[in-house]
Amino acid sequence: MALLAIVGYALFPWLRDVGDLGGDLPRGFSVGRIVVNTWLPPLISAVVGVGFAALGGYGIGALRPLGRYSEVILLPFAPWLFVGTGPLAIAGFLRARELGQFDSFLGLIPPTWLSIPALVLFTLFFRARRSTVVTALPLAALALLLVWLLSAQDTLWPYLVAQSPDLRTGPLALVVLATSLATLGGGGGAMALVLPLPLLLFFAAACVALQVGYLDRLAIRAGREEDGP
Repeated sequence: MALLAIVGYALFPWLRDVGDLGGDLPRGFSVGRIVVNTWLPPLISAVVGVGFAALGGYGIGALRPLGRYSEVILLPFAPWLFVGTGPLAIAGFLRARELGQFDSFLGLIPPTWLSIPALVLFTLFFRARRSTVVTALPLAALALLLVWLLSAQDTLWPYLVAQSPDLRTGPLALVVLATSLATLGGGGGAMALVLPLPLLLFFAAACVALQVGYLDRLAIRAGREEDGP
């Protein structure tokens, strides 16, 4: 109960405004544009990153190019397992500037094009001999949802590449509002820009459906190849 009380207290500002998308935001803040900037570019990056991870996991876990030592292929990716946007920000910023994507909608697409945690997960999944591409589709959907949700909450990358007010994302708009005098007069609904209620319901429904219909029946076992799946 104490833990739930602490979590509820921490989430209260967001829960209070989650259904009031936009509220009385100051002039110059377009709710529709902010929602698109927040969720569409990370979705593009997540689809590509999880897609490549699924292909790589199938190649390593199912095709077994090195036999029983195929998982060794994952070692070069190990240093990047928990790396976020930060260490890649400078290289990504220079690439965006060279391609003319600075301060543009395309520039908002996160620079991560391969999800390393998803690559490891798919490798373990496809290692089971009975795993097929069709059975991996719900797992791919779950990985996509998680990567998309986390990427959409990033503040660093939009801050680096988007200086125009028309390219504000939800988290970045919230930071701007929190550090300006505009919030002194209210600013209700600003917290809802980070995760609007319709998207919250979508993610919740998708996770519940995957949990009930897929994850409860999923088991990934590790062992020797001769032990079978």
